[in-house]
Amino acid sequence: GFNVHSRVLYGKPSDEIVKLAEAEASDFIAMTTHARGGLAEWVMGSVAQAVLHEITIPVIFLNPGRTY
Repeated sequence: GFNVHSRVLYGKPSDEIVKLAEAEASDFIAMTTHARGGLAEWVMGSVAQAVLHEITIPVIFLNPGRTY
């Protein structure tokens, strides 16, 4: 199983996700993407794209409309 935590953080979402993952020594990040922007953002989403650019651990992107 997984040990999952939730938090409410304030700030730029991508920065806060990266800071928390690093502070918690996370093994990976699993996140959904809504893809609301231009072509690159259509594929991944702007927050997801920023997290992937900054983080050094694996990131798993999930479609929020699917069951896994």
